[in-house]
Amino acid sequence: ALALVYVGARLIVAGELTIGALVAASILGARALAPLRQIFGAWRELQTVREAFARLDTLMGEPIEGSEARGQGDVRLEGRLQLDGVSFGYHGDGRAAVDDVTLTVEPGRIVGITGAPGSGKSTLVKLLLGVEQPTAGRVLIDDFDVRRLSPAVYRSQIGVVPQDVQLFAGTIAENITLGAPDKSFARVIAAARFVGLHEAVQRMAEGYDTRLGERGTGLSTGQRQLVAIARALVRNPRILVLDEATSALDAATEELFLANLRRAAAGRTVVLVTHRIAALAMCDQVVVLGHGKIIRQGPAAEMVAQLSGRAQRANLHAVS
Repeated sequence: ALALVYVGARLIVAGELTIGALVAASILGARALAPLRQIFGAWRELQTVREAFARLDTLMGEPIEGSEARGQGDVRLEGRLQLDGVSFGYHGDGRAAVDDVTLTVEPGRIVGITGAPGSGKSTLVKLLLGVEQPTAGRVLIDDFDVRRLSPAVYRSQIGVVPQDVQLFAGTIAENITLGAPDKSFARVIAAARFVGLHEAVQRMAEGYDTRLGERGTGLSTGQRQLVAIARALVRNPRILVLDEATSALDAATEELFLANLRRAAAGRTVVLVTHRIAALAMCDQVVVLGHGKIIRQGPAAEMVAQLSGRAQRANLHAVS
């Protein structure tokens, strides 16, 4: 296109071409080059598709998860969690993310896990879920080693709300019932009421049929978090793992949810990873991690008092 303008300008100066002819030639040249531009754009998209298929091929070539699990096809978990001398380190990192952790959580109890960033909280959650396998020690669920327990059986009885909330294009109701065997509207409403989302959805023009974009576009950060919590609860799991699940909620919504969770905790085991004192206060026991190790643990009232005192001293030191 630049060459065409350059040559045309030379011809106009020489008196061999008119300005109108140059404009017409530029338009015709642009139209002639448009298919080539489309071809180059399609080529980039084709490369993206090829890379996506390559990643899918790699994923499909991975060994079947839990292929060594046998004989637990009809296990009904009670929810007793036990970490027996568990250690784990990521590849390429010489430091242990979790180092010789021993912990027992009885069924129907709420355990709060807290600690500074990088202390191993999220890694510990991954080990409990069976997403990562310990390099030493064992993770036991009702005396079953997680490595020997069928992932389908285990994960059908566990609800998880990760730090990075993942919602998908679809209605609010579809996002709540994603992966749930019972997709009845009554269960959707019950889960939404439990987490304090129902009133907000009712104010929307299409209610639970409101369509969301990818990653939950159309909802606030707090509302997306509530949808994720409702999704975890709609299956009525025996074990519930909440990894910073209330971080984006306002104080009133968090208080309502925690009160409901405390009342509904009977019969299910809850692992609550949080920095918030209010959330830790409603737990039965609190575990404090530091550099991958358990540095303190005990009843919630005792641990919250210690943590509150340390926070107050830290604030006073910062002010002074």
